[in-house]
Amino acid sequence: VTNKPGWLSVRVVEGLGWSERCAVLVAGDTLPVKKPDPAPLLHACTQLEIDAGQCVYVGDDA
Repeated sequence: VTNKPGWLSVRVVEGLGWSERCAVLVAGDTLPVKKPDPAPLLHACTQLEIDAGQCVYVGDDA
């Protein structure tokens, strides 16, 4: 889950070789709202078919 636009997020993930490690990518333009709104994180949980209560979010404060 990132606030970066989708086109850039895909390039970063692919460039770092993370494509096979990322089951889902929620970018800043995936939904009408961005972090810190919880919707992108909850959307990722839905895409992964896991309960949000089973997740831990670790982010930076940038």
